[in-house]
Amino acid sequence: MDSFLKFLKQLGLSKEYIENSGKQYVITDYCHTGFSLEGANCLLKSIWDNPKNLIVKDFMLDWAIKNEREAILYDFAISEFKFLSFVSRCNNLEKSSHSYLHPLLEPEKTKLVWFKLLDNEMLAKSKSTAK
Repeated sequence: MDSFLKFLKQLGLSKEYIENSGKQYVITDYCHTGFSLEGANCLLKSIWDNPKNLIVKDFMLDWAIKNEREAILYDFAISEFKFLSFVSRCNNLEKSSHSYLHPLLEPEKTKLVWFKLLDNEMLAKSKSTAK
């Protein structure tokens, strides 16, 4: 756990920073079962003492419900979209720093999809606060 906390701190994601940044943090996953996202959610909430500025989004629910969920469920199950992930496979928290994909080093297509995800979240947030 120590190496994982050190890694988060290097990314500017220490508990103190999360609490005092005034920013919203979005954790997303291309969920097939949702177990990975729920695991990440539980882990980070326990590390950061359940911050109010942490949002968890199932990309599959947000996007696929509108776009034939059943038709693409198989593609998610076989990790067809893994190339769009922010991380590579990691089975050990101690090795988290090796699975992190740096946004500036990724291909333009990947960065555009990431931007669209964030843009969708910001639009949804602005619509909900406008009501």
